[in-house]
Amino acid sequence: MLIAFILAATLSFAQAIDCTNTDGGTINAAACTCPVFDGYSSAEATIANAQTAECTAITGLFCRKGLVYTTKGTSSDGHQNALCGAAALDPVHCPDQTGQATNAKSCSCLGSLLGTNLDCDAADYCMGSDKTDPLGTTDNARCAATVFPTDCANTDGQTVNDIPCICPITDDSTLASAETEDCTASTGLFCRMGLTYTARGTALNGHQNALCGASALDPVHCPDQTGQVLNTKACECLGSLIGGTNLDCGADKYCLGSERTDLFGNSDNARCSDSTMSAAPAQQLPFAAAVFGTAVMAMYQAM
Repeated sequence: MLIAFILAATLSFAQAIDCTNTDGGTINAAACTCPVFDGYSSAEATIANAQTAECTAITGLFCRKGLVYTTKGTSSDGHQNALCGAAALDPVHCPDQTGQATNAKSCSCLGSLLGTNLDCDAADYCMGSDKTDPLGTTDNARCAATVFPTDCANTDGQTVNDIPCICPITDDSTLASAETEDCTASTGLFCRMGLTYTARGTALNGHQNALCGASALDPVHCPDQTGQVLNTKACECLGSLIGGTNLDCGADKYCLGSERTDLFGNSDNARCSDSTMSAAPAQQLPFAAAVFGTAVMAMYQAM
């Protein structure tokens, strides 16, 4: 009788087709092959080294299909491999990582490659992270009993948002290390989107970070730095990176910033005015005069 059972199992193995139910929650009616995420291509075998599984009366007729391989998965969880079981199988990773759909089963919420994963309970919401920046808490996965807010619809700091939302950033580079902010009833529903990071911004003014507020938020930097467009709000006019100074311009002023990188002349500094301005062309000493002046200075210092 044992031989007959083994023979039947072997025949079932040989004749198995892909399982119809692959979410791990519904039993299959007959023996089948539990698949991996993308067929059985050579590319898949090379990158993910994913393995199918044979679901039989011995291994169990519940099938959990292998997931798309990701290095963000716990190294030992085998999420890329198919799995069979005699009872329903919980998912490895939360099916939704956007914080918008509740989990039907306990699962792993994925942080960024440099962040940390987090085990979420059934009925929780999972907010994963795709950031690659090694700094900041937004690299880590989060679980919550309520839905996570989505990006704010109004991000200019001037129009209030109707519901809680995430105030986004522009610059996700490591240099900027910018942070989003959750706009809620406590932080305020006005959102000013983080700007592209620039070293010309005043140190520590956080212009690259998103900001929420209970009332309208003035812009950090003047939207126009050419001296041609009137400011509607108070803002910061930017001087050059080397040797220049920034200047706070009021509303109804024109801002003329500077892109100069030399150390001479007041045109390195930002300027504000009641009327339009234009940048003066850079003036340079003739080559011969510059060489002569340098030589004279060297002779003076040697004396």
